[in-house]
Amino acid sequence: MRLHNFRFLAVALVLLLPPTAIALAQDPVVPPEGVTADSDWLYGKHLEQVNAIMLEKDLAVRTQKLENYTKKLDPKAKILPYMEGFLTQTAEEYRTAGKTAEADAIMAKVAQLFPNSPTLKQQAFLAAVQKQDWPKVLELGEPIYAQSPTPELTVTLAQAAIQAQNAPKALEFSQKAVEALGPEKGLFFLGWLGDYYVAQKDTAKALEYYEKVLATVPGEAPPAGWDANQWSVRKGGIFFFKGNLAYGAKDYPTAIQNYTETVKYLPHHDAAYFQMGMSYWRAQDLDKAQAAFAKAVVLNKQASAKAREYLEQIWKPRHNNSVEGLDAFLATAKAELKL
Repeated sequence: MRLHNFRFLAVALVLLLPPTAIALAQDPVVPPEGVTADSDWLYGKHLEQVNAIMLEKDLAVRTQKLENYTKKLDPKAKILPYMEGFLTQTAEEYRTAGKTAEADAIMAKVAQLFPNSPTLKQQAFLAAVQKQDWPKVLELGEPIYAQSPTPELTVTLAQAAIQAQNAPKALEFSQKAVEALGPEKGLFFLGWLGDYYVAQKDTAKALEYYEKVLATVPGEAPPAGWDANQWSVRKGGIFFFKGNLAYGAKDYPTAIQNYTETVKYLPHHDAAYFQMGMSYWRAQDLDKAQAAFAKAVVLNKQASAKAREYLEQIWKPRHNNSVEGLDAFLATAKAELKL
């Protein structure tokens, strides 16, 4: 009689509990004897239970069920890694409904339950990219790259390293970006690598990358993704570099050829006109030397004063040791440059 009363009381207490309290008390299926915790059979049973939880319309109740269920799973259970996805899906449903705080709260639970979560790491990485926190992008992105070195991630890490002025990483990932993308799509990084080696005073290596840029886009039209001004600056700068190398080697015809290409792309490049003038002077072509110096003068930039000095050294002996007519000559140069 006493046992009968105890059972009646237990049933009565259960009936008095809210339905959600009963549901939240659900435990994962325990494997029968002979079945391991990481078995496919048990995975199927767990998946059935979790799918049933996901049918819960009340997101708060569903979240609590998922959290409780996750905490009670055997560490070896095959369903365990996938519980993160079910919680994240619930968070996204909150976010879609405009309930950001609730979504963030779920993701905080995910961080506690799955401290090594690839999803959370990916989200943190994307947040760093959005904030343009370039050192953080590198810090978070490299472990992801080690697991999945996609071309897109390679480019992002190369750009992040360049923006963060992390030269060793920029060198590493720019080279990898060129390998992953090929020269045409990796054109920006080919140019950056040339610039890097110029800064390192490794002219041979710089020239190697610059020549690849020119060979990749041999025509004058800018490549895809570049506007005309960007391409003019890049290509004109490469020809100026090549001109300086030739000038240093006393190969004045080649220097003149490259300086001429420079001003075709950068018509107001005073240093190129100055160096062109020096090259013509060394080659004893004084008419062309003074024409180049005149353009450097009228551009009125850094090279202007020195160019005027050399221009007068050529002009005066040819005009009775005077500068008579020089102003008119400079005016012609100014008109040719459309200043």
